[in-house]
Amino acid sequence: SVREIKKMIEMGVIGEVLACNIDRIGLKTDKVFDTGVKVDLGVHDYDLVSYLFHNPIKNFSVFCDKQENEDLSIANMYNWHVHFTLHQNRLSEYKRRRIELVGIEGSITGDLINQTIVVNPGTVDSLKTLAECLGDKDVKMEGNEVVITLEKEEPLKNEIDAFIDAFLNNKSYHVTFEDGKRAIVLAWKEDF
Repeated sequence: SVREIKKMIEMGVIGEVLACNIDRIGLKTDKVFDTGVKVDLGVHDYDLVSYLFHNPIKNFSVFCDKQENEDLSIANMYNWHVHFTLHQNRLSEYKRRRIELVGIEGSITGDLINQTIVVNPGTVDSLKTLAECLGDKDVKMEGNEVVITLEKEEPLKNEIDAFIDAFLNNKSYHVTFEDGKRAIVLAWKEDF
């Protein structure tokens, strides 16, 4: 679903993106972790932001609970055009992986677990662009929203397969070393 959301952003389905909210909520656990959620879970969201927007983060602030290995992290990040709020925790009774994008001409909400995307195209033009973007995907209308159900895929398996393909076939990989390094640096930072 992330690849489809990226395609929608690049095709301008919701116009210029103004805000991006990402929730990575984990189940409450008694396990002892050797690291907090910023590094354990947050690093994936920093990668996601980099993959979707390519823009370096200009400002970054984070709130974490006060444990040595935090179980809650809320990061606010800005680049030149988009405000990002990233929320990770492993304190909940449910699991959620969701991304919400708000643009000048509509919104996109992706459920990364159930592989569904809900698009609220704000204009006729954005609806036409969405139709071009979707091709033959399984789509239904619910009021003013377009609900897209994708074939379920395991994101980690896709990531590993893409990496192996890039390595074996001397292709470039969609996440560069610099992207990975930037995500790790952000995960370990406090504020800047």
